[in-house]
Amino acid sequence: MADYTGLIIPNIYGLQGEKGEQGEKGEKGEKGEQGEKGLQGEKGEQGEKGLQGEKGLQGEKGDAAGFGEITAEANRLDVSAKPTASVSTSGDNTAKNIAFSFGIPSPIEFTHNIPRNVPKDITEYYADGSLWERIDGTGGYRPFEDIYIGDFFKMSRAITAPGSYEEGSDYVTIAGLGTSEIFPYYSINYNCAVMVAGKGFGGVQHFGIGPMDVKDTAIYGYKGSRMNTVIIGAVATEGNIDEGASINEQLYAEFGTHLKTTAEFISISVDKNKENRTVHRYGMSSFNDNTYVQAILMSEIEYYGSIVYSSSGYDTGTAFRLPLFFFNRSSMGKMLWLRDVATDEAFCCNSYCASYVEATEPDLYIRPRFILGA
Repeated sequence: MADYTGLIIPNIYGLQGEKGEQGEKGEKGEKGEQGEKGLQGEKGEQGEKGLQGEKGLQGEKGDAAGFGEITAEANRLDVSAKPTASVSTSGDNTAKNIAFSFGIPSPIEFTHNIPRNVPKDITEYYADGSLWERIDGTGGYRPFEDIYIGDFFKMSRAITAPGSYEEGSDYVTIAGLGTSEIFPYYSINYNCAVMVAGKGFGGVQHFGIGPMDVKDTAIYGYKGSRMNTVIIGAVATEGNIDEGASINEQLYAEFGTHLKTTAEFISISVDKNKENRTVHRYGMSSFNDNTYVQAILMSEIEYYGSIVYSSSGYDTGTAFRLPLFFFNRSSMGKMLWLRDVATDEAFCCNSYCASYVEATEPDLYIRPRFILGA
């Protein structure tokens, strides 16, 4: 072969031209047809069901279920507490013990203002000093624990009105238990017991006997009567058991500061020209006054629960019927003074029935109510 090494070959093609512009994009071709779906394979055969096992033998019959002791108890809760109930079981199923327990809120004003069938002598509580804690709900006692209306206790001596020819009672009875919400007497914001002379449903039910006044007049109302100013007397701050001592002084000697002072609306005047509830007699209480008292005669409202011969609302005050008299008639006593003005000469009384009598009547009993507290 010939050797062309070193031979210069001339460029016979000339220079390369410039790159031309890109041509327009051509149209997209049509979409082809979708291919056919392939055939589904055949479903396999289901396997045969296994054989069921034989039924087991039944166990022996057990002992019958039964009950043992069934008990229930009720516990007193505070008046504001929510009621509760629970049940517990113990023992074998053949003699299951079931115990029910209930917590019941106890509204004191209702439960303790219902007397026992037989009133209880609570002199023991008075003697050991627990009476005041029981009333107040202190010292580990619930309010009014084991004391009810109709319960009574013996004082260290009898209380007898000055000038009385008959000795008064040495026992006093609870006529009502409650708080300022139960007894709307002014200035009471504590638990208290409303007391009257007597021994439960009976006994000597007075602190002596005597007239309402030395003159047949009621023109100064109950406040101006000798009964209020002298026999029962002004609010006592010291005790006195000498002859002639007022009922308040004697009560203070017995109870000290446990004898409470309250404010009461009592009549102070009479309009002699006004008609009243009696027949053909005139005089009606025409005004009252808010007066501080300790012992005070009961009104018709406190005694009967209604006015009968009371001449006007000026004698009603803040009163309402004492619970004891609602439940037991014999506890009311008889032949005793009430503080309502009946006429310009007479006051209301109970002489076997509702009545009224001139202020100088000497043979009516003096049975005030008074309030004790811790």
